[in-house]
Amino acid sequence: MKTKTVLLFCLLFVVWSAVATAEVKNPDTLIEALALNQESLDPYFQYDITSNEPVKNVYENLLAWEGESVTEYKPHLATQVPSQENGLISADGRVYTFPIRKNVKFHNGNSLTPEDVEYTYERAMIFDRAGGPSWMILEPLTGYSTIESIVEAEGGVPYPKMFDKDGNLADPAYKDILVKVFEKYVDPSVEVNGDNVIITLKTPYAPFLSQLPQGAGWFSILDKEWCIEQGAWDGKADTWWRYHDPKAEKDPLYSKMNGTGPYKLVKWDNGVELVLERFEGYWGEKPQAKYVKILTMPEWSTRKAALLAGDVDMAIVDPQYLSQVEGQPGIRVHKKLDQLSVYMLFFNQTIETEGGNRYVGSGKLDGQGVPPDFFADIHVRKAFSHLYNDAVIINDVQGGHAIAAYGPVVKPLLGYTAKEPGYNHSMEKAAEEFKLAFDGKLWENGFKLVAAYATGRMVDKAVLDLIAYNARKLNPKFKVESQSFAWSTLLSDYLKGVYPMWILEWNADYPDPHNMAYPILHPTGFYGSALGAAYHEWANKHLAPLLEQGVSEFDPQKRKDLYREICKRAEENAVIVFLYQPTRVHVEREWVKGWFNNAITESTGRHFYLLRKSAD
Repeated sequence: MKTKTVLLFCLLFVVWSAVATAEVKNPDTLIEALALNQESLDPYFQYDITSNEPVKNVYENLLAWEGESVTEYKPHLATQVPSQENGLISADGRVYTFPIRKNVKFHNGNSLTPEDVEYTYERAMIFDRAGGPSWMILEPLTGYSTIESIVEAEGGVPYPKMFDKDGNLADPAYKDILVKVFEKYVDPSVEVNGDNVIITLKTPYAPFLSQLPQGAGWFSILDKEWCIEQGAWDGKADTWWRYHDPKAEKDPLYSKMNGTGPYKLVKWDNGVELVLERFEGYWGEKPQAKYVKILTMPEWSTRKAALLAGDVDMAIVDPQYLSQVEGQPGIRVHKKLDQLSVYMLFFNQTIETEGGNRYVGSGKLDGQGVPPDFFADIHVRKAFSHLYNDAVIINDVQGGHAIAAYGPVVKPLLGYTAKEPGYNHSMEKAAEEFKLAFDGKLWENGFKLVAAYATGRMVDKAVLDLIAYNARKLNPKFKVESQSFAWSTLLSDYLKGVYPMWILEWNADYPDPHNMAYPILHPTGFYGSALGAAYHEWANKHLAPLLEQGVSEFDPQKRKDLYREICKRAEENAVIVFLYQPTRVHVEREWVKGWFNNAITESTGRHFYLLRKSAD
């Protein structure tokens, strides 16, 4: 009788286990639904979360973060974390030594060498695409944030003027200047000594190590031999400018990948899906899931249906939709997670109108458009700042899953300043500022413009709709039309200076206030560079000196004071409307195991390496 009972129990357990396992759809494939598409797969071109996600799973960095920590490092492709105690950082804080791991293979079978690391960082410096991530390497290693600024400092000629309309050197003498720049600044910054890579900084640089860990795709290591075979930079000093600042699809690594990471690229149909496959030759412990699929689903209703049906394992869920999935069978929600990011409404103070610009209407202050210098008038910027009501967006639209932002430095970074919701909002003050703008002509004539946001970003649309409603409420002649664009299009076109106003976010690349303030506000930064000549003139006087001082200052209190002053100046001059700092949500099927939150790595795209699917 006892034997029969045991046999029956075992039979029932096997049947139950089979049923439970069958409930897990696509058990060997992790599937994620995103709202946005990728811009590029080149680690040194891409500079957004959606593009960074596949990069961080295919390529690898010298260091990694220890679990959830954003202050503790561990070795990765380097075998030790440099410090002055272990002799791998020089006494003056300028020279870093990285012993490179052996027996690591790229996906094509090539072995990782120190020369690959040298080539990678040197290519990043000369590549330096406009608005890209190369500034994070150039700045600590050369003291400049762009390779073009080095050229102008050395040669006395602006980089663009060195070339004719066909891209050839306008004067043969310019070649000597360009070669000198490489030999003086780029080449000596990264050297190989046996199994070690030696990186020499221009001056001691407070956040340098925090830039390097895994998750930041723009410090990923490339295969030198493979890159050259694809048509990327040939590694020579006398050709580098031919590989500088390419257009996305002209970049040889735009749609190709060859890393050392746990997954390799097998398919990319941009705007539809990207597929990764487990790399069986991975040097570390292999990931449990054989495949990863990253799907582009701009519409929330489509993502929701796929998530609830179990057709996707993870999905981007904007906070206003959280209640539609929270508590649903089979769904797990992690909410109010730390996120080092800020959403912003940008003003272009010198709008590009040459050749026509449909986003500015007539291009005049006649009620049917706006002139190129529309946002150069501080009264216009202040008026728009007062139209925005962060209390409504944070509480009503996002259900409290955000906090009000004051400047670019977010909580809990050094220099953060808290801001109460509703700080800026005032219809009365908005009316006063509009009446002062353009000597009263704006209020009399009205305006019409298009404001841009990314397709699928419904909170961004809600912000613009709120501003448009409040503007019309003040004056029926004020017309703001929101228009959505594919993520890759928005990233490309804002750099061209054609949008008068747009919404984008900034996610920290590494946990330091410099990484928030510099790219957003500096005239050569990722966003600051696109805010127009009028902004650049003002920022060079009032913000750039403080931003440059902040990164070289090691005293915490002095740094804190500097970044608070930077935030204050930006806020008082209404150069950008700092909308809110989101708290992140992560939504997954309950069969997804192994996920944990790291405020940096998870804010820059999902890391699939530790994830698996299981019914238990």
